[in-house]
Amino acid sequence: MTKRLIIATLVSAVALTSCNKGTISSKRLDGTWDLTSGDVKTIDDVKNGATAVYTNTTISKLDGKTNAESFSSTSTLFPASSSNDAYTVKLTFAKSDDSYTKVTVSTTKETSDLNNLFTNSTCTSHASNGTVTTTSTSTETVKGVFTVLGSTGDIGKNTRFLMEDKSSTTVSSNAYVYMDGSAVVTTPYEVVTGQGCVALVSADTKTETVDNISSVGDIVTVKESTKSEMTVEINTKTTNLPSSNNPYTSTTTTTGTITYTKE
Repeated sequence: MTKRLIIATLVSAVALTSCNKGTISSKRLDGTWDLTSGDVKTIDDVKNGATAVYTNTTISKLDGKTNAESFSSTSTLFPASSSNDAYTVKLTFAKSDDSYTKVTVSTTKETSDLNNLFTNSTCTSHASNGTVTTTSTSTETVKGVFTVLGSTGDIGKNTRFLMEDKSSTTVSSNAYVYMDGSAVVTTPYEVVTGQGCVALVSADTKTETVDNISSVGDIVTVKESTKSEMTVEINTKTTNLPSSNNPYTSTTTTTGTITYTKE
């Protein structure tokens, strides 16, 4: 499972609980809640018919500031890995108009080979051990409306609410450090077909906005709550069945808890 999917799952919780019992209301939700801790496990099982192909397991441990993630697999196609990246979530509810704003900030760092790296503006001095380290910070702001739901069947009144995303804006900022072995390349260039020798940027920023992004809202079930703390209980399972182009069945199961504390 990719980190992007993990992050999306962490933010889209299916149940809220805490230490003391209590029903939910716009008044109780009103205000800003910070993610302060969490443990989440995601298992991807892939089968060909009844034969197991591989199982990937991703474990995320959150402390309100970072996401310590470890990945393992039963297949050698997916090497084990771990990371510890900055990760924060703020969830703000406004009872005045039943709106919410969810702000997720995540930072990742990755180093990769850059074979087409040159250290001068004529691209005659080649960096034989060229690499680039990219530090990416993504700030996603989702806005929408929420509705506290009534009772149905054996589900009690004011124990669930519906969250409907209306817009999403993501600002992605990247910073690049170019190296030739252990030496920093201060004048990085590369050869681009049709353009010749082109200077490489040290940073860039991209903004993407999407309106009316939710066709179906998320129902959040509130088992317990207090005025100051909510613990999100995650228990989801999705299955993709075989198709004419893909003979595999994949099942993704995510379980865990995340705690929010009110500011």
